[in-house]
Amino acid sequence: MKTTIPLEKVKKYLADLVQAEERVNYKPGQTLFYEGHKPYGIYILRKGRIRLFKKKNGGEELLKIIEPAQTLGEDEFLESKPFAYSAKAETDVSVSFFSRASMHAEKGKRHDVKDE
Repeated sequence: MKTTIPLEKVKKYLADLVQAEERVNYKPGQTLFYEGHKPYGIYILRKGRIRLFKKKNGGEELLKIIEPAQTLGEDEFLESKPFAYSAKAETDVSVSFFSRASMHAEKGKRHDVKDE
């Protein structure tokens, strides 16, 4: 079954979602979230670099460096599972954060969705 959403409704939804965006800044060394914690939203890196790592043998195992325009936390958020890694700012970082609460509020505003 295909779902059709009128273009004007899509534009309104995206505009509302942009309004729900929270911009958050982190200094080098600050942690965005910890391994094992529950995700409360999705992050989009706007500026800086974020290091993803796991705790291992009293140290840290580097998994990946996140660069601007990349997202993080979307899989854990969508699947409602805890983070399998921690995220820490490598440099001054600016992220767009979309919380579960803001996304559910925006989802509730959608109307006129028709199934074909």
